[in-house]
Amino acid sequence: MSSQTARLQISAVVSIVPDAPISGSIGPSISIDRQLTPGSGSGKADQCYRVDATMASGETDTYNLLAAGALKTPLNETVDLDEVKGIVVTCNTGSIKVCGSASNSLTCFSGDGGGIVLTAGQSLALDLGAGGTAVGTAGSFDVREAASAAATYSLLVIGAT
Repeated sequence: MSSQTARLQISAVVSIVPDAPISGSIGPSISIDRQLTPGSGSGKADQCYRVDATMASGETDTYNLLAAGALKTPLNETVDLDEVKGIVVTCNTGSIKVCGSASNSLTCFSGDGGGIVLTAGQSLALDLGAGGTAVGTAGSFDVREAASAAATYSLLVIGAT
């Protein structure tokens, strides 16, 4: 049986060098480095889903993390998550919106409609904690084309069964 470890790193570091009379530099930062070991439960991950997708104008891709058989891991195993630990989306071309689905929206999204718009070269990384966000009966989110033109994006979801 296969085994998976995962590491989610998000880091924003700023270096400010002030003018005299202040010396030295100051650097506000936020860094998250989440190491997930094999298995299910808090601090663990045992499944991931990865896709590079192309969308036509007005298209919506819905990702249901509960729908057994609909999504496959890189090893062609069925994705059926109990917890989502991280989501990373990069818009490669065009414009996309990452948001909750019309029904059964993953709880980390505010439901249908609201979301974050990404244009080419922009990314969104969500660290949902060691315990993750419970999938339960609400396990869907959408990636929607957002500018009436074709778009491409890359998606990685990390979770545990």
